[in-house]
Order: sequence, then structure tokens, then C-alpha cells
Amino acid sequence: MKLLLINPHYETQFMTALPPCNLLYIAQAARSAGHEAEILDLPRLISKEGPDVGTERIWLADKIFSREFDIVGIGGIVTAYKECEDLVRTIKKGAPDIPIIIGGSVGLPLKELWQEHAPVEFLCEGDGEILIKRFLDCMEKNPEDLKKIPGLHWLNNEGEYCGNKPELPRNLDYIPFPTFDEIDIDFYTDSMRRWLKESLRIKCYFPRKDDAVFPINMSRGCPCHCAFCYHFDSNYRYHSPAYIADWVQFMIERYHATGFLVCDDSIFVSKKWLHAVCDEMIQRDIDTSFYTLGARADLVDRSILEKMKRAGYRWVSYGIESGSQKILDLMKKKTTVEDNLRAIATTKEVGLEIGATLLFGIPGENDETLNETRDFMIRANLEKCDWYIAFATPFPGSELFREVFEKGLIQDIREYLCDLGSYMNYRYNLTGMPGEHFMREVRRSLTDADIQIHLRRRNYPKALKMLLAKHLKGIYHFLVPTRLHPSVRAFQKKLCRQM
Repeated sequence: MKLLLINPHYETQFMTALPPCNLLYIAQAARSAGHEAEILDLPRLISKEGPDVGTERIWLADKIFSREFDIVGIGGIVTAYKECEDLVRTIKKGAPDIPIIIGGSVGLPLKELWQEHAPVEFLCEGDGEILIKRFLDCMEKNPEDLKKIPGLHWLNNEGEYCGNKPELPRNLDYIPFPTFDEIDIDFYTDSMRRWLKESLRIKCYFPRKDDAVFPINMSRGCPCHCAFCYHFDSNYRYHSPAYIADWVQFMIERYHATGFLVCDDSIFVSKKWLHAVCDEMIQRDIDTSFYTLGARADLVDRSILEKMKRAGYRWVSYGIESGSQKILDLMKKKTTVEDNLRAIATTKEVGLEIGATLLFGIPGENDETLNETRDFMIRANLEKCDWYIAFATPFPGSELFREVFEKGLIQDIREYLCDLGSYMNYRYNLTGMPGEHFMREVRRSLTDADIQIHLRRRNYPKALKMLLAKHLKGIYHFLVPTRLHPSVRAFQKKLCRQM
């Protein structure tokens, strides 16, 4: 069987910078079962070729149908729904009999949308590496056995999806090493260099022309249930330390990898396992660098940080989210302000660089909680460039989404998703404050914290420069109010009626 895997285009820089690892895993699993697999990488193609707006649909159809395939697989996250629906419509128009299978959080969690607006034959739940082998074998030899595959969901005669529970092996070592031969490696290593340096501004990262940083997933799932998070896999599972070290050495030898961005949802869930991973890297004396996302402040301690540094870790990013205990509790983060301060201080003492995320705009946010976050930033002694800023966005599958949906603030889920964009795009103000005031206070909190930190460090010229810039920006925003997305204003009015 010939499988065409399509990587949809994303609006966010982070998703565009990352190689389509999910599809690389699926492709390798399909090949290991004796089938053919090809990846159509739309972010790379659009970046390189940039189709004109007037001919984009024609361009897309040409890219798809210039290939030979028996089955199409599409994988992505919820923010790619609009792109994925467009893909389905294009494929069904040109090849109505070709079966389509969709995986990731854009698939089964949105099954009602697929049923109503763009019915596809199959949705995937769980590990696609297991499912795709059985799926392709059945499609080729025994189609009647499709309904026995764990994790596969299909359209029944009533036009509704039904299916089976997935298999979720605790040990992930059954997954074959993905290869990067079929994608434009230079495109993604260039993108990763820019993203690491420009977006996160990692102080310990000074890119060289020949740097090749690749994403790596050492574990899957997250047992935490933060209200704003839309991860739907709460089963925490991981690769063995030997598998991880073998894969790192494979990437260094084959692709000259110089570093790895650890994209795990929560890296510190099992410190015993993480200690073993670091021990394996140290024992083999593997010379590389790791930059890790997904760190929880309440799970970290000095011993694991010291071990990570010895193993090559250079930067750790914590999900701080807020400096207000009230907001942390509303988020169901299950961390405390003191947890966050302690983790930051210990990480700095060990000698690792720090990144931290702040999530503004959760329901309940107000001037007082923003001031508490400002004060926290000053106590943490981190500059504004050390923080990664996002705004609370209700994603389907999250408790936050259920809350605003039940209040009637979101009525048409498809329309909402098509307009959503990403968590970095301010679309829906959930605070109850006027949108312009909220955005102004966020900017003020960040700037005031940065000025105080520079004064504390006796960097007076920098502090003075920022103070002058703050007043000039204040005058500008007074004369030219913040232009909010139209949906923000409509959503704001509806929210105020519900408060």
C-alpha cells in the first residue's frame, strides 16, 4: 500500500519550525511493515514556493495529485483544523474514493466536526505507530478486520464515528527510529536556529552556521490536568535510557546533530527515570546539548538538575504561568508561587539557563493578579527576555474550553476554530476587563518588572532607556488605542453579559 502523509500548514512559528516528527514516526512504522510512505510537507513547500493567494487551492491540489497513493493520512493539533478541513475537501474533490485517516488532537477530539462538515473514513486514537501497521495490512488483505483494530474509529451507516479503545504500551521502545531523509533538513535546522535564538532568546545558545538542533521526545503523555491545557493523553510513558542514548548517537552520526530540543509534555514526572537517562548519557560520554520544555517547578530538585547539567542540558523551561496564587489555583496548576521561585533559584544556582512561560488572561485575571505577577518577576530576578508570553486560549478538550462553551460564549465550534489562530494571537478576552485595558496592563507589568530588575543590577542606562520607551509607548497607545481582533470585541461583550 502507498501511504501519503500530509503535514498541514500552521500559523505559529514554533509549529512551522519543528520537523513533522509525528509523521516521520508513522512513515517509518509503515515501511517497517512492508508498505510505502511519503510525506507532503506543506510548511516547507509554502515557505519555499509561496503560492499566490488566487491560485492556492489549485497549487495544493497539484502538489497532492502529482503523487501516487492509495491512502491519505493527516496529523496535527487542534489549531490546524481549518487547514485540515481544506485538505480533506481538496482530496475528496479530486479523488472521492481515496480513504483518509486523521490522527492527533485535530482528529478524534473533533469527531463531531468531521461528521458534520467533512466526513473522513477513519480517525486514529492513541499511538499511530501501532495502528498504521495493522490498518495498512487490513486495507491490503482483510478489509473486514478493520473494525477489530485498537484505536481505530470509523463512520458507521448512520454517519457517526464508532471505534475501539487504543493500545498504549508503557514502554515506547517498540517505535522504530525516525529518519529525516525525506524532509528538507536544512530548512528545519535553519528554522530551529532562528526559533531558539530569536523567539526564546536562549542566552546559552550562540548559533553557528553548521548547528543542527533536532526535536526529541523521550516520553509521551502528561498526568496533570491544568485547566488551560488540551493534551488528551494522560498516560505517562517513556523510552528506556538505552533507546534514548542510541537515538541521540544515531542522530549525531547520521545527521551531524549538535543539539536536541526536548519536547516532552512533562519531563520531571519520573525523576528516577530521568536520572537513569542522564546516567546513560554521562556513561557514554555523548557530547551534545539539550534544551528542554515541559518542566514543572513542583517536581524539580537540585540533584536532578545537577545530573542534567552533567548530561549536557543547558536550558530548562518552566511552565510558571502566573505569579498570582489565585490564578495558579484557578488554572488547577497544582503549583505554588514558592514552588516556582524555588525552582528558578535552584536552576540558576546549578548553572543552567532558564526559560519560563507566563499565561495571561485566565478567567479571574484582574489588575491585582497582574501586579502580583509583576512582583513575582522582580523576585525571580529574570529579565523580560527570559519569559515566553502567551494568552489564555480555550482549546477544545480543555476544561477552559468546556467552561466558556457551557456559558454560551462559544456557540459554533467550527467557526471558532477557523478563527482561532494560535495561543499567541489575542482573539478572546476572558478576563472581564476591557480588552484595551487588559493588554495595556500586561505590557505595563512586563516593563515595570524589567525596569526594576535592571535597577537592582545597577544597569542604570538600560533602566532609563526602558523608562523613556515606556512613557513614549504610553503616549502612543493613548493616542492610538490597541486595535483588537473584531472577534475580541464581540466576545468581550458576550463575556460581560455572563459575568
